Formats: sequence, structure tokens, C-alpha cells
Amino acid sequence: MHKAWGEGMVSNVNEKNGSIELDIIFKSQGPKRLLAQFAPIEKKED
Repeated sequence: MHKAWGEGMVSNVNEKNGSIELDIIFKSQGPKRLLAQFAPIEKKED
């Protein structure tokens, strides 16, 4: 769950130059690529 973009699903995880990149498909914004260490996201509990 992203504070501004809402609910999304992680579609891919890559490690690049020591950072972890998350490809996330948000319901309201479509696909975005975020750096895990800066991404304001939290896991939604089922």
C-alpha cells in the first residue's frame, strides 16, 4: 500500500547497483518502478 497511489501489486524485484528496485502495478496509477529503500509502501495484510 502506497500512501499516495494506494493499493498495488509487486510484479518484479531487481537488484541493481546495490539497490533493490520494485516494479509495482498500482490500481489507480498503473506501473511504477520504485527503489525499495525510499518507497513509502507497506505490506497489506490479508
